[in-house]
Amino acid sequence: MTDLLGPAGSTPNVTTERPTDYRIFGADDTWIKDCTDPVAKDGTPLIAPFFNGVLAQIRRAIRGMGVAQDNADDDMLLKAIQRASTGRVSEADALLAQQAFPHMLTPGNVFTITASVGQIIIADNQSWAWRGVKLFNTSQVALSDRTFPLLPNKTYHLWAYPPGFGDATPSANYPYGRYACKDVQNVVYNPTALPEENEAFDGTRDAMLIARIVTNGANVPSITYLPNRAVLYASVDLATVPVSIGNNAYQASYSVTLNWPRKPQMKSGYGYVYTTSPLTAVVSGGANRVTSETLTRYGFATSVFTDWDSTPGGFGAGLVSEYRGAFYA
Repeated sequence: MTDLLGPAGSTPNVTTERPTDYRIFGADDTWIKDCTDPVAKDGTPLIAPFFNGVLAQIRRAIRGMGVAQDNADDDMLLKAIQRASTGRVSEADALLAQQAFPHMLTPGNVFTITASVGQIIIADNQSWAWRGVKLFNTSQVALSDRTFPLLPNKTYHLWAYPPGFGDATPSANYPYGRYACKDVQNVVYNPTALPEENEAFDGTRDAMLIARIVTNGANVPSITYLPNRAVLYASVDLATVPVSIGNNAYQASYSVTLNWPRKPQMKSGYGYVYTTSPLTAVVSGGANRVTSETLTRYGFATSVFTDWDSTPGGFGAGLVSEYRGAFYA
């Protein structure tokens, strides 16, 4: 074993056994003081137990991490520190490994946005989590960077980006993320003129769609707030009276408002039509057929269709339709 960083065996009065440490440690940190008066000798005496304690800490780090012992190598402690970090997941990798969507830590999971003619402002002191790990607060970003001018008769998407993504690139310039208000008609933002509800504009794990802003001819904005949660879920249980569409056929139409930041997926969905006044009837076209389903981040619409031939007089007076569905994103 190497005499690691010691005073060396050639130095007078050294020992290969660590002496007993007779220092008495109190509750407060102590510090070494210079000698200001050679006669009074008012400086702190540096005794062997002090140096031995420091030396032991360094030796334990170097040997504990298996660094080659070489008293000519000034980087032994540095190498020990670097080895301690080897194999650990970086913050960036840890964040990307989390699959959670952005989550607003606000009432209703929506931001407070102040609207006035020709302008919106994202309010102070509102927090959100990126990938379920890293927190940001709107107050970390200057008010001027949360204030957005608007034009009349426009539709905008309001975004929040974490550092290093979207408009918050490079991350060094935007350590607390960045907010942006995008004109849907802008050819850079929407080069192929997609409808604004298209899922190409859905929020992602690294871009949070906060709201849709629509201005009228007087440049007065209306805001559709989009709740951002790591997991979104909704279920519906609806009923209505179908209407006749001719030829002994009936149709019940349903619509559900969601206003989510991303297009949901159907977990389950089914509908049916039945009569509370049973009559003899046979299927002529289709029975209890769910048709015309549409699904966007703003809502869901569908119809339940049935086509029965019945006895004269029909069964419309007693006809009922129900629809049950569940959505997640």
